Amino acid sequence: MALWACSPGRPDPVPWQETWTAIRARVPDATALSAPDGHPACEQLLVAARRARAELLPTPDPAMDAAVAQWIDTAGAIAFDCPGESGRVQTALEELHLIEAEVDASLALVRGAPGAREGGEGEP
Repeated sequence: MALWACSPGRPDPVPWQETWTAIRARVPDATALSAPDGHPACEQLLVAARRARAELLPTPDPAMDAAVAQWIDTAGAIAFDCPGESGRVQTALEELHLIEAEVDASLALVRGAPGAREGGEGEP
């Protein structure tokens, strides 16, 4: 049985993934975040980070919480250091994408885990 299935207050992975995808789509690119007039893009990223904290924690599995919290913190740090020098912004966004890959891999495991559907009953 998946661990999250036993944890009260953990969201279902399918709608959680939809929210995760929508929030990630709001992250502006490095060009927008490093432009001298990039304040609207910076504000958009800050809003995405704040929305993520409210809508993505807790995650479907306790093992994902730290990576999602790290993504939120990294996105917030980029927003507060924004607009920034292009190379720094690009490096920070690459770190954000690495965290995203970690979360996506964990989510795939959770979604594929026995017990991840229909009331948490696992298969033998």
